[in-house]
Amino acid sequence: KWSTFYSCERLSAWCLKNSATADAVSYDLFDTVLVRRVHDPDLVKRPVAQFLAARLPAAGRPWTPEQILRFRNRMEAVHRRRAGAAGPDQEACYPAFMADLLARLFPSATDDERSRLLREATDYELDMESRLLVPRAALRRLMEALHARGKRILLISDMYLPAGHLQRLAASAGLAPLVDGVVSSAD
Repeated sequence: KWSTFYSCERLSAWCLKNSATADAVSYDLFDTVLVRRVHDPDLVKRPVAQFLAARLPAAGRPWTPEQILRFRNRMEAVHRRRAGAAGPDQEACYPAFMADLLARLFPSATDDERSRLLREATDYELDMESRLLVPRAALRRLMEALHARGKRILLISDMYLPAGHLQRLAASAGLAPLVDGVVSSAD
């Protein structure tokens, strides 16, 4: 039987009351445990496009951030179609589509240079993302209470960031001590 809760407090009370039979509790990470301080999650992509645009003149290829953003969106769409053709999930995977994007933006760069740039862009994007995320206080308290009762806490997400990246965001939000595992559809 499904139950609908219109407040985190009521959901938390129900979970605590009914947690005795559960070994683990899973939460959707984005828009449930963590909420963004902006209305559109894609807004985090613009600063990354600016980050990449600032590096392109040195490579002899001036692109505007808007051009890079449009190109990134096309690359994500290509990767989503590939994922959908290969399996039931149509989610792109950030390291894969960004590697493709960087290979096209920086065609004369060496593999080592593109790997370094991918790490830098990833770090920059995750830093931007972590600055926009805040945990819902009621759900954090619930996680703490369930963790104290010995329950395993799992975070799940259906987005383009793989589990390792999501673990970094959860850690930035102060959730790492409470979390036993992270699962992402991008993996």
